[in-house]
Amino acid sequence: KGLQDERKVFSTKIKEKDTSENWNLLKQISGLLADQPNIAAKDLSKIKAKVLVIAGDRDVIRNEHTVEIFENIPKAQLCIMPGETHFAPASSPEVFNAIANKFLSEPFKRPDSDFTKWDK
Repeated sequence: KGLQDERKVFSTKIKEKDTSENWNLLKQISGLLADQPNIAAKDLSKIKAKVLVIAGDRDVIRNEHTVEIFENIPKAQLCIMPGETHFAPASSPEVFNAIANKFLSEPFKRPDSDFTKWDK
């Protein structure tokens, strides 16, 4: 709902010819945030590289979009950072960097909930 409300404000400002901000750009960006991903699941499934899909639990990207991306990339891992927004790399750089470093420095392994398979 927040993005829809923002887009209405942007449209009003554009109609009013308000030049205090770049309202057209803001409206376009909010549209991308509301409507993406715009990549077909079959295309996501073609990605062969390991991918860390990371978002904040208060991210402007809708959770279902983040999960859809994760579920359709074969070698993807998902991290939802608690209490964070889309700007987690700036607001919590130590945590973000630790997560990214762990992902990049360890061999890819699809997580398994069967604790009997875990390394001891």
